Amino acid sequence: MIIYKKFFSTRLAKRKANDFTTTAGGAVYATSLDSNITGYGADYIVIDDPHRIKDAGNAKALEEVITVFE
Repeated sequence: MIIYKKFFSTRLAKRKANDFTTTAGGAVYATSLDSNITGYGADYIVIDDPHRIKDAGNAKALEEVITVFE
């Protein structure tokens, strides 16, 4: 038996590759910054790695991401 299953009863009920629900009624919707996310409500929004690694030295690309957040 996988150990985490002993302590956590909630499981993923996968719908699509980027859109998950859990057996406890929670949900995760994953998308990129240049995708549409309108129509989705949220209690929390987590943004992870908004910059592309290849743009690390590109000031214009980094500024464009910052502008999206502003």
